[in-house]
Amino acid sequence: MGHEFEQIFRQHRINGYSEPGSAEEMGRRSLAGREGTGSRQKRLLLGASLLRQSLAFYPYNPDVLDLVSELSLPEPPTPGFAQWQKTVGKALAKEPPPSDQATVQSVLTSEDIQELCGFAGPKHVLAVRYLALMRLWELGEKDAPLEAGRAFCASPAGAAAAPFLAWAAWRAGRTDLAEDFLRTGPENFLSLNLHAEMALKAGDLDLAGKMFRESLAFEPGQPFLILRLWELSKPLPTNGPPGTPQVHIFLYTYNKLQSVLETLESLLRTRIGEARITLLNNGSTTFTPEDLDRGVKRVAKGRPVTVIHLPVNIGAPAARNWLWHLPEEPRTEYAAFLDDDVLLPENWLTCYLQDMEDFPGTVAVGPKGVNPTPLPTVQYAYRYFQETGQNKIRFTANAPLVMDLGQYDIRRPCLSVMGCCHLLHRARCEKLGVPDFDIGFAPSQVDDIEHDLRIWKAGGRVLFDGRVAVVHRQTAGIVKGVDRAEHFRILANHMRMEMKFSRTELQDMDGAVQEADEAWWRQCLNEVRETLPPVARDFYDAMALKSRD
Repeated sequence: MGHEFEQIFRQHRINGYSEPGSAEEMGRRSLAGREGTGSRQKRLLLGASLLRQSLAFYPYNPDVLDLVSELSLPEPPTPGFAQWQKTVGKALAKEPPPSDQATVQSVLTSEDIQELCGFAGPKHVLAVRYLALMRLWELGEKDAPLEAGRAFCASPAGAAAAPFLAWAAWRAGRTDLAEDFLRTGPENFLSLNLHAEMALKAGDLDLAGKMFRESLAFEPGQPFLILRLWELSKPLPTNGPPGTPQVHIFLYTYNKLQSVLETLESLLRTRIGEARITLLNNGSTTFTPEDLDRGVKRVAKGRPVTVIHLPVNIGAPAARNWLWHLPEEPRTEYAAFLDDDVLLPENWLTCYLQDMEDFPGTVAVGPKGVNPTPLPTVQYAYRYFQETGQNKIRFTANAPLVMDLGQYDIRRPCLSVMGCCHLLHRARCEKLGVPDFDIGFAPSQVDDIEHDLRIWKAGGRVLFDGRVAVVHRQTAGIVKGVDRAEHFRILANHMRMEMKFSRTELQDMDGAVQEADEAWWRQCLNEVRETLPPVARDFYDAMALKSRD
């Protein structure tokens, strides 16, 4: 049980939040573990917490509601959750569950906005309507879920989901509607977290910390909030770098004239001080070198930008290597690599430089990648190994839950980050002997992931900084089909990566990543422990107990 329990708890920490079905499955697994001295309390605490969270995200599952009620005897919920559960139970008493599983499956897999809007309408039972609202958010649709959500929350049973829909409204930039939803529904940990987020935006760190602690008092099993509380002691940098000649920012593009110019324009609006900028035209054929030169001159408005034109496309890995090895005088300490289809937050570089100081062993830093959908969703956060073996690599999901509920707005060591906005520390790379990007992955895909793995193999670390939200415009949040050649090229690159590392090397990397992540989690917990509400302290003290079975 001990080993399985640690796996479940670690997966919960990685996920931040899980979609309701996954949270239910992990909760049931935790409860079903073998009896053994020292493990029962942990199993009950974590299992009950995961099931409560599953219910809060999807209140229309009578099986989970019944199980959470049964667990109230051996593992009572907090007074706040007990009141929420009582309110929701009354409201749902007369609501029919979704009996047509074919309809449920259609909702969960549909990518047709009009079809989903129909499922969200009043002719369906509440459970189906809510699943359609969740799916619309998952696909990044903005107006439909918010307007349908108003009607949905008009009934007492619908109001149970108002805290979740309030987050959707907040992410869509509809503060007025978010506040309406918060007033509509019974308070739970999601609404308390949103109040904290609103306080952070207003610059009130004390109120944000108070709200996060109230959320932990309501539902203690939210490990990412420990990291959020730690981050409050390290506020975001407010001033741009006071001159940053030690940073060289590299962009490279192939046949994306308008996109790369928009990326450059976004870059120049951020706080980059005196960082150098070089743009490599990777053998583009849809525009001339003169077209790019004119565009850069227009966008740069006098800011020095070096443009290099290559006669052929050498692929993304070789383009990075070319830029990395440019003769420079003086040589810069940091190299930043940007894709040609990103929009950057103002303080991305100041955050990354802070990361390199706060986490001395870090070699590479990457962002929270966000889809450009009308209602932004998370495209890529961080990855860890899910499973490894001989010539076998399986990663955790790049975003376990694409709905952004603040669970990724943290920093943590991880196996790999999104490469669309990478900062690398030159001296640490060279000291550890980290190789160049592997040109065997040309023209693109997997090369940045494999490079992160080799950083860990060399003894360095990779850091995720979720405070930096980069809009990556390559996809729009919906799973897009790729042509057959592209599909097989991606598979081939993944297989090539699997063949490059032995089983032992993968195990060693996995051990190093887990050790770093666990140590960071423990450090943050220890630093904020005395400020936690008693129920949260008790919860995490129990999680730290070693099982003896």
